[in-house]
Amino acid sequence: MFWICWLVVVVLMVAALWKVFSKAGHPGWAAIIPIVN
Repeated sequence: MFWICWLVVVVLMVAALWKVFSKAGHPGWAAIIPIVN
């Protein structure tokens, strides 16, 4: 059960970062790569 909750939180965080990066004019995939982020 813990892993399902953790996975949901991670997916929501990636989706939020993707949206922020897109609004800032950067590619959304950059939110997934730690060095670019």
